[in-house]
Amino acid sequence: MGRSVGLDPLLITAMIWNNWHGGKVGFQFLPDPGDDPENYESEVEELEGIIDEGLQGDPLRVLTGDDRDFYLRLPERFTVYRGCSGISAELAGIGLSWTLKRDIAEWFALRFAELLGPPVVVTARVRKHRIKFAKASEQEIVVRPCKSKQIALKHKTFGDQRPF
Repeated sequence: MGRSVGLDPLLITAMIWNNWHGGKVGFQFLPDPGDDPENYESEVEELEGIIDEGLQGDPLRVLTGDDRDFYLRLPERFTVYRGCSGISAELAGIGLSWTLKRDIAEWFALRFAELLGPPVVVTARVRKHRIKFAKASEQEIVVRPCKSKQIALKHKTFGDQRPF
């Protein structure tokens, strides 16, 4: 990804948040973890470093509106879920985008499973002070949990129905 010399870290972080917040595909500029897991992990770590530099430990430096309110209502410790397809539970667990809603994670796991491979859902416990960004509309947060574990799917299919 490479760091941008001369640009304010807060400005870079705000642009990353705005780009992520505006799309439905999360951090679309990260490599595909299924194709290049080592590069994916390296890019995630670099992205997290850039965000940390800009936020200086305070996501309220960039969060606004409903996203800010959502973040402020979060408890100090809570459970999150992440759904993927075609990658291992270990790779899913190092991702950045998580949701507080299991149904949403399962939808993300199932939506492209036919094309990409088996669905996987992982869960983790996180602390509020580790959150980078929050998106109220999908009960989504950006965080790197210390550890995660795979859980079984409750649903077999959602069809085209989005659970949010």
